[in-house]
Amino acid sequence: MVAWQTLSPEARERAYSPSSAAPGFMASIARYRQASDAARAAYRHEILTTGGGQDCVALFPGERPDAPLHVFIHGGYWQELGWEDSLFAAPAFLAAGIAFAAIGYTLAPAAGIDQIMRQCHRALDRLAAIAPTGRTTLSGHSAGAHLAAMLATERPVAGVALVSGIYDLAPLPGTSINTALGLTAVAAQRLSPAHRPPPRACPAVIAWAAGDTAEFRRQSRDFVAHWRGGPNPVQAIEVQGRDHFDLVLDLAAPSAALGRAALGLAGRAPPPR
Repeated sequence: MVAWQTLSPEARERAYSPSSAAPGFMASIARYRQASDAARAAYRHEILTTGGGQDCVALFPGERPDAPLHVFIHGGYWQELGWEDSLFAAPAFLAAGIAFAAIGYTLAPAAGIDQIMRQCHRALDRLAAIAPTGRTTLSGHSAGAHLAAMLATERPVAGVALVSGIYDLAPLPGTSINTALGLTAVAAQRLSPAHRPPPRACPAVIAWAAGDTAEFRRQSRDFVAHWRGGPNPVQAIEVQGRDHFDLVLDLAAPSAALGRAALGLAGRAPPPR
């Protein structure tokens, strides 16, 4: 595998642009919103304000007050999408007796990653205050996987499912992605879960698409190896026939390997089919 440092600026830009390997990505993004709108129409939910603007959390409570809670964090390179696009997996979790929530956060450049992290912590604190299940699992996609992995290193969570994530931010300075983020080399390392010790008690599922770019696949494999050096079980899933943008929709499919694994982390896995 070629180290990212040896890539030309043009090659590094492509390697860290997931859409370069997914020509149909806009159709997948449209599916996020369509399925999320359907979930909002079909299930009781509330929008909890945790700050101002996009800083909020959408909660679909479980049928029982002691239901476990699963929290999803959206991607978009910390600068696109929102909680409104992040509810598509709610029906699958609710059907399994698991409450579901999706975090919204202020997008870059209005907020940097440090501020976004603080907003995610506030959202989890708010959820814990009103839905204290004692068992909260996280999932995240792309930049959301980065945020979920960072949160798992900073607070106790019962498990985390990471989908096509970016775990080492060092390659981003010098790319167009960093225009809105303003990361320095020092900040990129500090904000990289790949440069933090694995969490103490947090089983993990780390999934990526065979259609992800080579650098996203490498980062996922490297992160599996890193967290397997810690005390937690880590399940690695590479999914054929999927790309960076459509793999996350498998969270809504209990029969898919990713959906089944995420439900299993939350404690209510359906029987294998």
